[in-house]
Amino acid sequence: MTAEGSGEAGTAVADERVRPGSVAPERRQGDHVPGRSATGGLPERVRALVALVPEAHRALVARLVRYALTSGVALGVSEAVLVALYGTGAMGATTAALTANLVATVPSYLLSRYWIWARAERRGVGRQVVLYWTTSAVSIALLSLATGLVARLAPAGHPFHLLVVAVAFPLLNVVFWVAKFVVYQRVIFLERRRGAPSAEPVDPLVEQVV
Repeated sequence: MTAEGSGEAGTAVADERVRPGSVAPERRQGDHVPGRSATGGLPERVRALVALVPEAHRALVARLVRYALTSGVALGVSEAVLVALYGTGAMGATTAALTANLVATVPSYLLSRYWIWARAERRGVGRQVVLYWTTSAVSIALLSLATGLVARLAPAGHPFHLLVVAVAFPLLNVVFWVAKFVVYQRVIFLERRRGAPSAEPVDPLVEQVV
């Protein structure tokens, strides 16, 4: 029976081999397997934009997009916790802000581990958690110190003093945001080498397509 005939007869796709140069079967929406597709799990419009990036850099750009979306989720969570704790008078502003950042680190870590760097090693989870929280804490501390330094260097009493600090703060946030991404990528969430043994079962079709 030919490949075409077997397809009509409903033979399992996973039993067929993708010949070199042939077009891989189109994957249905929702069939994404974490770590096996550069743009899998991203909104349709975002995937279309990422597809415009040269293929050599597409995976990195897609990961940065996921990282940005995760940062947005963490910001939303921390804002909600801050408003809830400080608005109800349960905590002072400083304590509420610290608690909000700590709470937001939980979804941020989970999304980083299972969505952004889904192919990272499953072993050494304790090490990942400790390094992740340490990186977040150091980043918050350094960001605060850097902002305070800018405030001290800006001319006191100058009409643009507040503007300088207000502009410096988001710029410093971007610097630390990129720095954390590099640490996550190069130190914390080290990925398995392709072909290395994995504890996760892989769909044969996905393995062929990738």
